[in-house]
Amino acid sequence: MKAKNLRILVIRDGDEKVNISMPAISSKWIIDLMSDDILEKIQSQGIDIQGIQHRLNQTDEIMQQELFILTTREKSIRVWLE
Repeated sequence: MKAKNLRILVIRDGDEKVNISMPAISSKWIIDLMSDDILEKIQSQGIDIQGIQHRLNQTDEIMQQELFILTTREKSIRVWLE
């Protein structure tokens, strides 16, 4: 199914800190939407964020999908297309 929104949810110490929705087309610039420290954590967990962005840029239709989940001791970040 075609995605309408890029969603980002951040839970820190059990509390919802970020819950945002933006147009799905924003996912084509997902790396630019994140701070350098978050990008480092994503990459250190073996998540290929560059590959995700590249794959999203190779398609005209952005489909609903889970992009990644990053979990550390203090927070959980979920990024998906819906």
